[in-house]
Amino acid sequence: MTDLSPKLAITQAVLDQIPESHRIDLQAARKTWWLNIRAEGGLRLTEVGNTMFTLADIEYFDFDFVAKKHIEGFLSWQQFVLELNYKINCPYYIGRDATPLRTYLRIYDSKVAMMISLYGDVYEYMKQTKRRNK
Repeated sequence: MTDLSPKLAITQAVLDQIPESHRIDLQAARKTWWLNIRAEGGLRLTEVGNTMFTLADIEYFDFDFVAKKHIEGFLSWQQFVLELNYKINCPYYIGRDATPLRTYLRIYDSKVAMMISLYGDVYEYMKQTKRRNK
């Protein structure tokens, strides 16, 4: 196996865990599972990626939060979402449930989930942590 970027290595590891009937080519998975397909881009999953991680039975932790137009410490909701790419160093998914209406951040790493819990909520974690080095 050749050296893969961390994102491709994660993609390959998950592909190895899903049922054969759902497997696709590594590059096709990269393009459909990740919101930012660049190797150095963030680790935010698309709905398809979240479905595949769930199908692979990867452990996750959900944190409810309210999508706000103005978030203390951030200029806008868009800036907050972009900042997630720098501060969440594991695969994650932002989802919404219609009933009951809720927005949640799904984290696929127990260490990051523990840190969010220690800070109290997603917003405090984001305000208090520094950007990770890429």
